[in-house]
Parts: sequence; structure tokens; C-alpha cells
Amino acid sequence: MEPPSKAWSAFFAACFQRRIRADGFDAFATELHGRFPLPGPSLAALLLRPLGLQQRRQLRRQPKAHGTAHGGSQQQQHQQQQQQQQTQLPTSAVVDPLILVYLDRLLAAEYVNCSDVLYVLLWLATGAHDEQDGHHHGPPKPAAGVPGAVADGAGQHQRDGDSRSASASSSRCPPDLEEHVFFRLAKCFTAPDQPRTVADARRVLILAARWMSFLAASDSMQQAMAAADGIQHVQPQSAMVREAFGTLLLALTENQRVVGVLTHLLSKEFRQSFGQNLSLFIPFLAQTSIQISNRLEVFQKEHGLGGESINDLAGTAEKASFDAMQLEAILDLPAVNTRAGMYIFLSSLLAARPLTDDHMVLNYLNMRYKGDVHSLIVELITGSFDILANGMYRNESPHTMSVMRSFLVNKVPLLLTVLSQSMFPPLTAEYCITQALSHVDPNTFPPPSGNFNFTSDNSSLSDMRQDFLFACCLHQLIPEDSIERLLGEAPLSSLPAGGKYVKETLVAQCSTNPERVEELLNELESFDGNAGAIVGAVTEIIRNFCSTKETLSLKSICYSLSRKPQSLDVMMQFTSPASILQPLCQLLDSWKCDDDQGEYQPVYDEFGAVLLLVLAFVHRYDLSSFDIGLDPASFVSQFLDHGHLSIPLDSLTEDQNKHLGGWLKGLFEGIEDELMSTCRPQEFYMLVPTLMNQILFACSEDVLSLETVKGGLEFLLETFLLPSLVSAISWMATHALETSNRDLDILVQIINKLVQPTSISGDAQIMHGTILAIVSSRLDKCMRTLRRRTSNSHEIDTLLQAIKPHLHYERSPYSSIQEIETWTSAPGSNMRLAVKNLLQSLVTWSIAPEMANPPSYSHRQFFTATNLNGAHKVLGALLEETKTQTETGNGSLAIDVASSLICAPSADNSPVAIDWLGFPATVHAHQQQQGHPTQLRTRLNLRDALRGAVSGSGDAASLLARDPGMAEALVRLHRRVEAQLAPAATAVDPAAAAAGGAAGLHDIAAADVAAQMAAADVDIMQGMDDMAGLGGAAGDAAGAGGAAAAEAEDLERQLEMAAAGGADDGGAAAAELDAALGIDSLGGDMDAGGFGVLGDGDDDIFAGLDDIGAEMENY
Repeated sequence: MEPPSKAWSAFFAACFQRRIRADGFDAFATELHGRFPLPGPSLAALLLRPLGLQQRRQLRRQPKAHGTAHGGSQQQQHQQQQQQQQTQLPTSAVVDPLILVYLDRLLAAEYVNCSDVLYVLLWLATGAHDEQDGHHHGPPKPAAGVPGAVADGAGQHQRDGDSRSASASSSRCPPDLEEHVFFRLAKCFTAPDQPRTVADARRVLILAARWMSFLAASDSMQQAMAAADGIQHVQPQSAMVREAFGTLLLALTENQRVVGVLTHLLSKEFRQSFGQNLSLFIPFLAQTSIQISNRLEVFQKEHGLGGESINDLAGTAEKASFDAMQLEAILDLPAVNTRAGMYIFLSSLLAARPLTDDHMVLNYLNMRYKGDVHSLIVELITGSFDILANGMYRNESPHTMSVMRSFLVNKVPLLLTVLSQSMFPPLTAEYCITQALSHVDPNTFPPPSGNFNFTSDNSSLSDMRQDFLFACCLHQLIPEDSIERLLGEAPLSSLPAGGKYVKETLVAQCSTNPERVEELLNELESFDGNAGAIVGAVTEIIRNFCSTKETLSLKSICYSLSRKPQSLDVMMQFTSPASILQPLCQLLDSWKCDDDQGEYQPVYDEFGAVLLLVLAFVHRYDLSSFDIGLDPASFVSQFLDHGHLSIPLDSLTEDQNKHLGGWLKGLFEGIEDELMSTCRPQEFYMLVPTLMNQILFACSEDVLSLETVKGGLEFLLETFLLPSLVSAISWMATHALETSNRDLDILVQIINKLVQPTSISGDAQIMHGTILAIVSSRLDKCMRTLRRRTSNSHEIDTLLQAIKPHLHYERSPYSSIQEIETWTSAPGSNMRLAVKNLLQSLVTWSIAPEMANPPSYSHRQFFTATNLNGAHKVLGALLEETKTQTETGNGSLAIDVASSLICAPSADNSPVAIDWLGFPATVHAHQQQQGHPTQLRTRLNLRDALRGAVSGSGDAASLLARDPGMAEALVRLHRRVEAQLAPAATAVDPAAAAAGGAAGLHDIAAADVAAQMAAADVDIMQGMDDMAGLGGAAGDAAGAGGAAAAEAEDLERQLEMAAAGGADDGGAAAAELDAALGIDSLGGDMDAGGFGVLGDGDDDIFAGLDDIGAEMENY
């Protein structure tokens, strides 16, 4: 007698081939079922099993055609092929609508039920039957040394990886079919009489839990594989299946019979496991269907599913693992690199002290662009022009504009030279530069011939494109004849007369011709692309002079640099503060007068010149001893920390008392060499505040007249003592706020004498201007405070006018009161709201950056907001605005802009280390040698706050339940920030990247992808783990996944047995299937109706609750 499975298979094939309608199918199916009854799972499998699996099984079962091996006739082969074609089901490329029609009729006739269909779909989706195809017993193991191959346990030949993967993909039902089937089953459970039996309800709940686990694991794997392939979103088919199953799950939770079984007949452990599966699935579902996921969450809370288990696990590793799994389930949005992101990064580099560390910049950009050198170069150039345009619109100071110009012309071409080493034809640097300049607004940066109105440098940028192109030509990035084409007109400039400078050549020239140093310093502020080589040469020359103690030559360099603050800015773009200042500070520490010194005034003169340059750097960039890498016990470190403080007389040492008396006498009677020979310059500078304190006291007590004091202080205006005014005026500005009215009048007149001397030499006048710039900020605040206290403010107003031209010397990231008031001037506005508005404006610009100029932006605003409000409040503002932008469809843009703000480097509490690796002296060399931390951290930065919010997974998981949008923004932002800052730990050397070409850039991206894959290494089969183990630790997932695979290993054989046995052994086969699923562990008479065979009316779900409930207690 023909096996029932063959009869039904032939019946389905004939129906599809002849396009039998539903009424005809009912009649034939009724007759066939009477003759060849078959269990529901077998019928569902025969109908839903894809074509590829059918063909493989049929070919394996048929005997080999001897004609093929022994020269048989072509007619036999043709007949076999024809027979195979006649039994084929519809292809899986397009879902045949008759499949759903026939399934609907089988469900209506109750030949199959919903649990049968769910089980077969799950069985096909997990691919367990593929292992039976090769007669395996257990999960497949890769053949040693053969990637993608499967070792055949029965001794068969190995199949290649391509055919294996093709088999796995073809064995699952098409996503469209799964989607439609889920919707059809959801409709079934809206009927009040479904499910018919307790057994059906239990099986449906078990299978629903397994489906939730499988879909969560499958989507996690797809996300990891997509990240590895550079794809930033999961296929839409997966989202369709997930949403359709969510609809089915919602129908189950709204079905009173199913809810009754779940609530009253199933054990607490099962309900906990079901709730945990629900918690895993809901975050994935929320990506595409927030309404359904919200309703499922309500159901979960109302019925206490998952809540009890989480509370029971409180404080354990299991709870932490479960919370982490919930957060990992959040899908990333497609990653984009906005123009605003580069705009923010470059603005932060130049907001205060230049933070243009090559190592940090290249590492950050390489990770941000994942090795896409073309996009990196284009946006680096475009962003450099954007910050210049923003500076012009904001009317930034000439010093600030000069910094940005130098960065574009002198720094960017050097970065492009490194990056261009990673290009391969046909991509060239010229092509990237051409494309970048096409994004530059010609109205903001007109051609050189278009602007002859002699406007100030602050408002005219007409030369910038030309200067940039000549700098690129100087570094051989473009040929000279391309400049005219790129400008659109003949250039009005030319390459530097000396060509491209090389540091070693410049150092050699200066060693033979000392005057060459002064020439180079004069060229330092030129926009011709040679500044990097000049800075390197000057830095090495300074270090050489310090090591050989050539103080006379060093004095000339220090005087030239200290009087040119813009030169200091250029220096800081190409070298670290420690590279310049460490040798100078070491020289100052060890400075001493030789016994055979003829004159001691030149010693003080040279010492003062070096000290003034150090103070100029320190005050302009707000540097600390830690930033320079100084020993806390060194002279310079002590002077920076205490040089403005007066020492109490009873704390002076014997030598200090002696020196103090000598200087008091010398100022009013004449300074002699004997005094300077016995008092080292370091000791004098530490005594200056105490000296001023004693002079003020003597004047207030009428021991010295005011005119005598003014005459004596004339010595401090001589060049060899002039730098001492820094500590003298600093002490007086502090003391003036604490003194009485009478002493205040004396103090103001003394300050006025030192600030506005009646006579001073030419060299001293230049030094005096530098000193006023250093102390101007502190003195201005002091005088403005005093003016509010006193009615006689004429002297104070005179002082304020005198120091006004020297204000704004510092390049500080901190904002002024006037700026803060501007940002918060709107009614109800504050710095937190200003941050949200800032993010919104940058996202809006990112939507169409070519259509508008960059928004007004100062990184000082963001830095100030973080310092005033704290990192947590600013992070909250960013997350709120990111959530809002995501809801409006701009989530990817908002994530990139917000992450760029968080990753932006800063001089204080930077999220990324700025160590200037590879330079003569790293920023924290001394701290590294002493074993101290290399980053001075005084408060949390935004990266720390973000890490803390995510690492406290319990809080983040609870946020996911309260506000999914905020939780998603938090997790996505954290992933993006950590991905962009990862190279800081890998420490990729820019020089090595340049030497290694594309390999250096590729390795960075490859390492990140590998890390992502390792973190997301989730086997899809682990999604089928045992339900009772889902709430356990993540380490148990692999074992549960292996158990699930073992459960499914014989399902194909069981289906065949059920088909061969027909009605006689259908119940036994169904029981075996129940055992494979683990349903028998539920207890109760699971064979009462068979798996897919209906029971009688007494088996109604509510009819036997009391009797069956006792049988369920052991589960």
C-alpha cells in the first residue's frame, strides 16, 4: 500500500499544478483524509516545506539511474526528470497564494491546528532537518581545515560551504509566507472557540516562547553579520516576519483561553521563562511596531510575567546578564557621517589651545570613516572651510581667524599627505580636493580677483582657496597647472621662493647661520604650507640650545616668540606644549651663576627672557604643571602655583630674609652685582610678592614716601627684571580686593606706575606689552570690582583704558559672561535648553548642508554648558533631543551629531587622550615615568556619564521599560561613541599608517569589525534554547542551544514515521514529536487528543481546569 505521505504529496502537487479552487480542494482532501489519515504536523510539513528541501529528499530516496552510469537511454533520464517536475511544489521565490488557501481549508477542516503550523514553521526555520539529510545525530561540526564545509558523519563526501549555506537558506519558508501564515494564525485566535483543547493551548504557548527566542537570536545575529559586512540595517523581510509574529503574539495574549492556561495551569517557572522570552522579543518588535510592543508590555506587567523573575534575580549575575541582553537587542540605525560631525570636531580642535595632535586626529578620523579615505579627505577639507566661514559670520577676533587659516593652509595639507598614502588608483588626492572645493560656498570664499575693497582680514576670505591650493601643490598633492582650473581663474600668487622646507635642512642652516632662526620666526605666520617644517626646526633648535646651555642665543629666540602670540598659536598646531616647554623649564630649574661670572645682570636678563616665554605659553593656553609634565618640586612648578603669593615673614628662611633685605635696599639705593651674585634668579622671583608687600606696608606706615616708592620701582622696568612684573602685578591685583581704602589708593597708584611707565626703552616696551597681556585679565577683573566699590574711580578708569588693548590674550575654552547671557537671553532659556537648540540646528543643517551656510557655532558654548550644568544634565538634554529627532525621521543624523559633540576633544577632561605620541616630549612624560595617571581628570566628562548610564544596565533596562525611545537613544549613542573613540586604545601610529599605505587604515576598521563580531557572537541555534534556562546567565545559553539542537535532531525521521504509520501509529508518532519538543514534561495526558488530533467536547479548555490543574503541579 502506498505510504500516506506520498499520497498527500502527490495530491498537493496536483492541486498546485491544476490550480484547484478551495471547494474542489475540500472535497478531494476529505476523501483522501478518509483513506490516508495523517497527523497534523505531517500535513503541515508537506504543504509548507520549501521546494529545495523536497527536491533534495526525493533525489536522495530515488535509486541511482543505471543508465547514466552504464550508458542507459536518454528516454529514461527524461522520464525521471519529468516525474520530478510533476511532483514539484511552487517555487519559494514568489509565494503561491494557493498555499494560504489550502492551509486555511486544512485549518477549517481541523486536519491541522495552529500548533501544528507553528511547530513546522519553527522546525523549518531552525534548519534542524538539514542535519538529518546527511544522517547526522547532533549538530554539525566543521571539518578541520575546511572553512564552510560540514564533516559527514556517515562517511559521505564533504559538501562545500556554498552549497551548505544555500541549503540552509532554501530550507526555510520564504519570509513572505511566514508573514502571511502568522497573520492567518492570529486571525484564528480571535475566534472565541480557539484553542479547542488544553493541550493545544499549552503547545501554542511553548511554541510561541520558542519563536520569540528564535527571532530575538536570529535578529541579533543578522545585526552582527550586517555590521561585519558594513551594512547598517537589517533586511526588511526580517522586520516583516517579526511584526507579523508580534500580531500573532498579541492575539494570543488577548485570547481568554490561552491566558487562562498561562495563568492557572502552567507553573511559576514556565511563566517566568515565558515572560523573559517576552522581554527579549519586545525590544526587537519596538523597532518596527511600537504600538504592538506597548500592548505586549502592558500584558506583561498586568500578568506579572518577567517581573517576578527579575526581582528574584536582583543583585545576581543572572539579572545583569538579562538586562544586558535586553539592551543588546536594540538595533542600531544606519550610520551616517554628517558634515556637521566634522564641523564639530574641527571646531573643538581650535576652540582654545590647538589640540591638533596628529596621532589623535588621524586615529579618530580613521575610525569614524572606517577606512573610507575618499570621504574622509573630502569632508576634512570641507569642514576646514566651514569653520572659517563660521568664524567670519561670528566676527571672531583676528587671532582666532589666523589660527583657523593656519590650520587650513599649513596643517590640513600635511594630514592629506599621510592619508593619500592609503589611496589606490583611480582615486587621487587631486580628485578629492576638486570634489571638496565644489562644496565650498563661492560667495563666502570668492576668487582672489573678486575682492579688492581692502577689507580687514577678519571679513575677507578671498585668498583662502588660492593659499590652500598652493600649499597642496607644495606638498605634491596636486600639480601646479591644476591650480588655475580649480580656482576658475589665473592665480595671483605663486609657490614659496624657497620651495618646500625640510626640518633637517632648516636645522642645519640655523647651526651655521644664527640669523636664519630670526628669518624663520618671521615666516612662521605665513600661509604658504611651510609652517610645520619651521615649527619642527625651531623646536629642535630650542631643545639643542637648552641642552648646550647657549643662553644668549636662546634669549633672542624667546624674546621673538613671546612678543608674537600668533606665532605661539602656530607652534601649538604642530608640536606639544611639553616638547617646547620641558627643556626650557629644566634649564630654568638648573640655572645658576658661575663663580667666574664677570657681570650678573646678563644672567638675570637671559633668565627673564626664557621665563617670560614660559609664562606667555602658560597664560595664553591656561597650562598647568601637569600639562607640561613638570616635577611638582621644580622651580617652574612652584612658581606657577605660588609665585603670586606673599610669604609670611615668620615663614622665611634665613637666606630668604637676607635676600629680601638686600633687594629692599637695592631698589632704593642701587642694585649691585654682589646682590645678584648671592641671590639666584629663581630665589628672586619667588620673593617678588613678599617684596611688594613690604614696600606697600612701608609706604602705608609713612616709612617710605609714595614718590620714593615709585622711583625705586623704576628698576623693575629694566629688561633684566621686567618679567618680575607678572608676579608683582598679580599679587597686587589680589591684595587690592582685600585692603583698606587708604592702602587701596597707594596700591592703585603703584599699579598705575607699573602699567603706564613714563619712560621705558624700546626693547623693554615690547616686553612690557607681553607682560600686560599676561596679567590683563586678572587686572581687569580687579579694577572693575574696585570701581563698583569706590566713588573716586578716575585712576581706575585710566588703568582700565591702559590695559584694554591687551585684553583677550588667553585662548581659553571658557566663555565670558557676555557670551553666556547671549545664549540664554530668550525668556525661559537656559544652558540646557541652549544645548538642545544647538543639536537641533546642527541636525537641520545636516539634512541639506549644501543649501545653507553652517549654523553659528562655538564649541565654547558646549564646553561651558557641560561645566556649568554637569555632564549628566547635558547628556540628558542630548538624549531628549536625539529621541525627538529620531521620532521625526532624523535619528541617524542626530546620533552622529550628538556623538560628535561627546567625542570632541578638549584641553580639560577630554574624552580622548591627547598625548602627542612620537614627539620629542609627550605631554605626560614625567607622569608616565613616575607611574602617575597620564590624564588629569577633575570631573566627569560626557563619555564617562554615557558609560555610567549604560553600564548600570539595571537602570538602563528599567529606562527601556519606562521610555523605550530614550533607552534606544542611550544605547545607540553609547555604541557610536565607543566605536569612534576605540582607536585611542589601539594606538595606531600615523607615521606607520602613512608608511603602510592602505593597510594601516584598513587594519583599524578591520579590528573594530572583529571586536563587534566577537561581542555579538550569538549562534542562531542558541535562540532555541530551553525555555527554563532563558532567565539564567548568558554563559548557559550555549548549553541550552545545544540541548535544543539535540531535541530537534530526529524530527525528520519522526515525520517520516508518522507518515508511514498512517492512522494506526499517528498517535504514537505525535507523542514522539511531543517528547522532542519537551511537551511531555508538562505533565497531564498529552496523548488524549494527539498532536493535531482533536479530543471530544469534554476536553474543552475550561471543562477540565480542576482535574488537569493537579497534573500540572510538577512542572
